Amino acid sequence: MQNAVCGGRVPPVIEGFDRESLGDRAYRVIKDMIITRQLEPDAAVPESVLAKTLGISRSPIKAALTRLQQDGLIVGEAWKVPHVAPLDAKYVDNVYQVRRSLEALCARQSIDLLPDEAIDAFGKQLDSAGKQLKAGSLGEIQQAHYSFNELIASYCNNELLQTLVAGLQDHLARIRHAGPEDDAPWLTKQYGFLSDKLDAMKKRDGDALVAAVTARSARDMGLRPGARVRAMFKASAAHLIPVDANDSRMAGAAARLDSPGARGYKEGTRNQ
Repeated sequence: MQNAVCGGRVPPVIEGFDRESLGDRAYRVIKDMIITRQLEPDAAVPESVLAKTLGISRSPIKAALTRLQQDGLIVGEAWKVPHVAPLDAKYVDNVYQVRRSLEALCARQSIDLLPDEAIDAFGKQLDSAGKQLKAGSLGEIQQAHYSFNELIASYCNNELLQTLVAGLQDHLARIRHAGPEDDAPWLTKQYGFLSDKLDAMKKRDGDALVAAVTARSARDMGLRPGARVRAMFKASAAHLIPVDANDSRMAGAAARLDSPGARGYKEGTRNQ
């Protein structure tokens, strides 16, 4: 069975439980390991080995894995060791289909509820991002993209919809970690998309806002991070970018304690 931990690095032994339960902390740590690919797609996650790695009992591990299964990040079957959900073309397509549907609902339900000042603030943010884009900087465009999604979700007046949107963010983060880091083509296109969305919000035109959220040409959709991940799957049997210990995405993991449980996790998964 494959080694589940990248480079033998694992989160530190859990400590400092005064602010949250063991189950909650185990849930956060294991979820982070899945998103950042310290636990690879399809990797086995035996309760006993995770418990040893994190230095806690199996009960909070079991509770955490149950929650992660409900989130769609862990796959569990009766009498079988649970494993990390696959990360393949079908998974990516499913995530982006759900995202587009949820964003359309948020757009439709928020259009009449967005405060004028919130729209004006987003307009100023986008204007600043446009100036930075001309100067060759893409950071503000990316932040404006996130701000728009947060804006329509915040004012959709539907708590269940907001919960679904929030839950999808872990899957989107997982895809971003797996995909190429060069988002320049997609972010450059985003300025035009965001301008269309801003115009629709100013006009209080729900149909136009939904169209701006959902309508993309085949070429434009091909620039999205998820589409580029799908292209990787089709282009290579090694469908995931190899994790580089020097990769900036792994900086946080590299800084974590290389606990004595690391070797135990590595050997334990082999013996399951």
